[in-house]
Amino acid sequence: MQEEDSRSHSGCSYETKLHQEASSHTRESHVATRLPDPGTVLTTEEVKDACVALQNKLVRDRQGRRQNGRRLKSEPFHLADNQKVIFAKTYVAAKNHDTHVDYVRLSNSCQFPTFAGDSDVLVAMEPAIIAEMKEALVEQRGIETKDRHNSRLSLQVTLAKVQLLHQREIAKMNQKVGTLLAHLATSENLVEELRKDIAVAQEQHQCGVHRNNHNTAPQQSQSSERNPQETGCVSHVTPSL
Repeated sequence: MQEEDSRSHSGCSYETKLHQEASSHTRESHVATRLPDPGTVLTTEEVKDACVALQNKLVRDRQGRRQNGRRLKSEPFHLADNQKVIFAKTYVAAKNHDTHVDYVRLSNSCQFPTFAGDSDVLVAMEPAIIAEMKEALVEQRGIETKDRHNSRLSLQVTLAKVQLLHQREIAKMNQKVGTLLAHLATSENLVEELRKDIAVAQEQHQCGVHRNNHNTAPQQSQSSERNPQETGCVSHVTPSL
């Protein structure tokens, strides 16, 4: 029984030792890459946009999944997506205040439980995080440039459609204007013909009135020359003696 306990204890000790060796190896590998690449250095103006770009990139990489990959036991210092975002925001805050990140405090925070007492590992991870932020910023700018290009093309297509519709509407309006002008010309011709007919009718009416007046005048003269008795006018003649 004691032999089994000793074997079990030795087995646990062996696993613990392997885990510690793996952690030590991972820590050494991270510390070995501490020096940043000059091409990955972010300016003060870029860090804020780079932090937002990193968050967008992590969301795209997850492709709708809750998390991007799983942390292996052999990689205790593998940063999760939310830890990368916290790391980036902490770096941005320090950059804005022109100070260094307090990695001791960060390693002892509740967001980095596996890094407790291993602040040097977080320090060594800074260049990799900065490089990822830089990569995300370049990718985000490319996406924005592509979006602007697509938006410009879309606006150009929309403008072409609107111009085509505008030209069609102008053609329709010109056609309607032509039709209305034709109707107006026809109406003016009808009005002119009516005016001529009215003038002819007035002239004929005046001629008829003149003829009637001319025919009535002789009849009046003849009636005045009739017998006075007929007219009722009797002349009194004095008889001669």
